[in-house]
Amino acid sequence: MQPKKSFIIGSRPVVKLTAHDRADLNDPAVEMWLPVASDVAVGVGQGDGNVSLHQIVDERPVRQLNTAIANQSGTIAAASAALVKSIANAR
Repeated sequence: MQPKKSFIIGSRPVVKLTAHDRADLNDPAVEMWLPVASDVAVGVGQGDGNVSLHQIVDERPVRQLNTAIANQSGTIAAASAALVKSIANAR
């Protein structure tokens, strides 16, 4: 992940990522993500059962996950006050 991009945590931190008309967790296109540190998020889905690691080089997925967490949470926190402000203002 880029050094200036970090995940937030929220009061409802698990985010379900779905396609428009697909929400069933048995669907391989549906994933659940949970930030467990400012630079690590754990995802689960229907994969092949193996562990895979993905390094994020584009900041957009980090921002999208942060925004989704903020939108569904009453309280958010991050290592950076500037990040909390930025995400809170985007809500």
